[in-house]
Amino acid sequence: MAAPLESVILKLLQNTTNEGQVEGFREIQGLFKDPTINISLCQCVTQSQDPQVRRYASLLLRRRVLKSKHWKRVPPDVKQGMKATILEAYIKDTDKTVRNALAELIAAIAKHDLPTNQWPELMALLSQSIRSNNNVDREVGLYSLSVITKALGDKLKPHFKSLLNLFQSTLVDMSSIDIPYYTIKCLTHMVCSIGTEELNIFQALIPNIINIIKALAPIDQAKACESLEIFDELLESEVAVLQPHLKGLVELCLMIASTDKFDADLRIKAVHIISYLIKLKKKSIIKQRLAQPMLEVLFPLMCQPCPGDTDDVDYEELEISLPSAAGQALDIMALHLPPTKLMPLIMQYIKPAFGHPNPHHRKAAFLALSVIAEGCSEYIREKYLPSFLPIIEQGVKDPDSCVCNSALYAIGQYAEYLQPDISKFAPQILPVLFEFLQQTCVLLQQGHKKPPSLVRTFYAVERFCENLEDIKPYLPNLMHCLTTFLTINTENSVTVKELAVESIGSVASSAKTEFVPYFQPVMEHLQRFIADKHTEETRPLQIQAIDTLAIIARSVGAETFKPVAHECVKCAIHLMMEVDDPDVRRSCYTLISSISCVLHEEMAPYLPTVIERMITTLKSNEEISVTTDYDKNNAFTLFEDGEEEETENGDMSDTNLENLEGDDEEDDDITGYSVENSYVDEKESVCVALKEISAELKGQFLTYLEACYEEVKKLVEHLSDDLRRTAIAAMGQFCITLNDIHVETSNLECRVALEKYLNMLFPKLFSLAREDTENGVVLACLETLQNVIDNIKQPAIYGGNLESICLLIRDVFQNKLACQDEADGDEDDQEAEYDGLILEYAGELIASLIKVTPWAQFAPYFAGLMPFLINKSKKACTVSEKSFSTGTLADIVSNMEARTVKPFISHLQPVFLGGMRDENEEVRSNSVYGLGVLAENAKELVFDQYPTYLQALSNMIASEEDRRTKDNVCGAIARLIKTNPEGVPLDQVFPVFLQYLPLKEDQEENSTVFECLVYLHSMRYKQLFENLPQLVKISSETLMHSGLKKGAIDPISSLLNNIYKEFPNDFDIILKSLPSENVEAIMKVRAVV
Repeated sequence: MAAPLESVILKLLQNTTNEGQVEGFREIQGLFKDPTINISLCQCVTQSQDPQVRRYASLLLRRRVLKSKHWKRVPPDVKQGMKATILEAYIKDTDKTVRNALAELIAAIAKHDLPTNQWPELMALLSQSIRSNNNVDREVGLYSLSVITKALGDKLKPHFKSLLNLFQSTLVDMSSIDIPYYTIKCLTHMVCSIGTEELNIFQALIPNIINIIKALAPIDQAKACESLEIFDELLESEVAVLQPHLKGLVELCLMIASTDKFDADLRIKAVHIISYLIKLKKKSIIKQRLAQPMLEVLFPLMCQPCPGDTDDVDYEELEISLPSAAGQALDIMALHLPPTKLMPLIMQYIKPAFGHPNPHHRKAAFLALSVIAEGCSEYIREKYLPSFLPIIEQGVKDPDSCVCNSALYAIGQYAEYLQPDISKFAPQILPVLFEFLQQTCVLLQQGHKKPPSLVRTFYAVERFCENLEDIKPYLPNLMHCLTTFLTINTENSVTVKELAVESIGSVASSAKTEFVPYFQPVMEHLQRFIADKHTEETRPLQIQAIDTLAIIARSVGAETFKPVAHECVKCAIHLMMEVDDPDVRRSCYTLISSISCVLHEEMAPYLPTVIERMITTLKSNEEISVTTDYDKNNAFTLFEDGEEEETENGDMSDTNLENLEGDDEEDDDITGYSVENSYVDEKESVCVALKEISAELKGQFLTYLEACYEEVKKLVEHLSDDLRRTAIAAMGQFCITLNDIHVETSNLECRVALEKYLNMLFPKLFSLAREDTENGVVLACLETLQNVIDNIKQPAIYGGNLESICLLIRDVFQNKLACQDEADGDEDDQEAEYDGLILEYAGELIASLIKVTPWAQFAPYFAGLMPFLINKSKKACTVSEKSFSTGTLADIVSNMEARTVKPFISHLQPVFLGGMRDENEEVRSNSVYGLGVLAENAKELVFDQYPTYLQALSNMIASEEDRRTKDNVCGAIARLIKTNPEGVPLDQVFPVFLQYLPLKEDQEENSTVFECLVYLHSMRYKQLFENLPQLVKISSETLMHSGLKKGAIDPISSLLNNIYKEFPNDFDIILKSLPSENVEAIMKVRAVV
């Protein structure tokens, strides 16, 4: 049959039309029903004179034997004959394309037979080929081996050592550049499977790999780019291999990135590797002083023209380019390197660029300021913010649009990451942004199709308003302007309205109930945008309108939103069921989640439909796209249909047996996976929504909890770090909800289910926190642990959980998590600000554990953890470290049982007293709070230290300017008085104490302050009664503060009622002297009592 088969293949090759391909393939299908087809294909491979036929026959035969279920059907004697024939053809064929196709075929069979040692001839042949004196033999041998290593992976492990020894010579064989190139391909495929026994040999090959890529880049950039993938693989799985060669690798990547004659793809690849190295080996980057040479390359790249410079679009929507890749690398530097090291270096480049005549240099300076905002937020707030803002304001007014756009982006980034300090500059920034908005509005009304900086202006306004502490003074003008945009109809009106609607959502989020006057008119616009029939072009406006409606539902209060809540839920359900768009469903899930906070138990009737659709989303695999070796639109699909027909026709009688065994080879042709962000965002919104709905509805959610838990649990291994993060948080909330139901109902089934889910959750949190390289995921693990402990309390730490949690905290403190880059002996252990958050979360976990764990049980663990916290309070530490240390220690002491602090007094007292003299107000504030709670907990153990404490407080209050710190001084004085009034010279202290009341910023301390005043009243302290008018006024002003905490209301009420009972006439006289709003606040509290 070989002759007719060859003629059919020739016909197929010659007729390249789609119809001809399909017709030819149908003929092949007919021939494939012959049981001897494998032999015929082998004959074509060895006997045809046409290399194209030999190559195509090899590909067909590969498809024929690729899957194990088909290879198993081949009789043993035929298998042996086929293998011998294929190897013979591989040796004799001189056509390179045919030999490469034969290599693919050999790899397909090797995957089945090599691991079980059924093809010993193969490795001997490959070794012979690679050692041949003929260049082509060596090339093809290594190409074949690269295909086999890709196909077999760790199944080839018994041969790794001999292969690595062989590669030592092929890597330096420059007789043909393809020889070291294919060697690198082999090594790339082996990376994921190498073990400790091969590590040293592999590590020794790295310098040669670097040299080969350096030599390859000027000759063949595509191959150089592919070769760089070995470092991607090493960074993913065996980063330790690179440690001794880090400097050489960075120098290679910087050389490639800075070479103008290289293509963008190769240079971008090099920049991405630099970014990955910064993320995973940050301490080594600092120790080897590599940050400076990185910036020498990255900042000039940012100064190059970029495709999106003059386009008014969101930076995140731009395609990746060399300047944007450099900007992302700088962003990663800011997130992972200590700001004290990075900021002085980057300022060397930014400062001169502000005044550069080339606008692209000025643009780069403002973009650099933007991307470092998140990672260096505290350092910028501390050192640079007042000096940066006038420069950014000037940049907004730059005549060049690319500079103006980047400066507006900087405002948005600063508004997002530099709170609360940035809000203090609202009076000078917002007028500039409002002027831009108004100018844009006028231009649009005049028919201007695309006003300059439209998107960036809205972005800056949106971010600034969303995070503004007090938006009320700006609301009238801002809302008038934004709602005007909703009525403009121009060519770009959909985009304009979408941007305005998004900004209105940010305003509502900031304004809360102050937004109520604008609720009805805005709702009329949103209802129209949501209800209209939409095309692909107008759909984003509908989606944004739903997102903004969800924000408004959370912001204006249940009383305002409830009248429209049911209608909104029904609309969301209709859209999520009828519109096949992941972004629409995502926004609908978000809206339903928001409304659950308004309707509470009234949401129950909607849950069956909502939860069913959400679970369908969680089960979907639509976000994963699979790339294969074969284009599914070509005729190979017909071949696969033929394979299925063969099965259906009953050629084999053991089909059921094979189905039971499973087919683990279904992905043989898969070359990669890609993730579709819209579907990932949809799943993320489901996790967030389920978390919130379960918290709001509790018992009414119980029916769905198990199914939701099981589906969400599967997502903690997802490729998307955002999805892993939200899945973890949702699983934690499901456990909290179960516990709440059990506490309320004593439902034993809930208790059993809770134990089961905690047993699944905690090990996953521990492993993920240690192994995940994404800081956000690790933070989510620590936060979820804390939430579970805070809400479930002792049942959460039963068994070995307490020890496991403390071991995890210790690992955080010792930089042993995968995301932390374990210290390598460098004495400079400063952390990046983002890494400091992980320490902070771990410290908060200790405070949570103290609340729920008997002290005798927890004391040994705390003794082991405290030295680290003390160490981070030293004067030489960074501000963030000292703030973290003093704040964490203070929180821990505040939650300890009375007098249990005794063993630690001598360690804690110097920390707090020293911190009270620190230059940073946050450190001082934390420290004085810590001193107060230390005195409160230690009681008589520190009575002899009161003179020292009081002197330190006196010195501090005399010079302190920060309001929050002054509030904490008042809190500390109140604690000293309550704990030991005899140890405090009240006649001297009390007048000063009153002078600084009411508290201005730290409203948490009001409960302590007023408990102290109530205590002094019970003591009949004379000066208190002499200052009743002032006390009543202080009480009224405290009650009127928007940030008043519930815990303060009872002591304030108690104090006021005690005064009224004893001195009713005087009380009434005092009230008459106060403004009406103060009197109203007092009467509300007294009415409650």
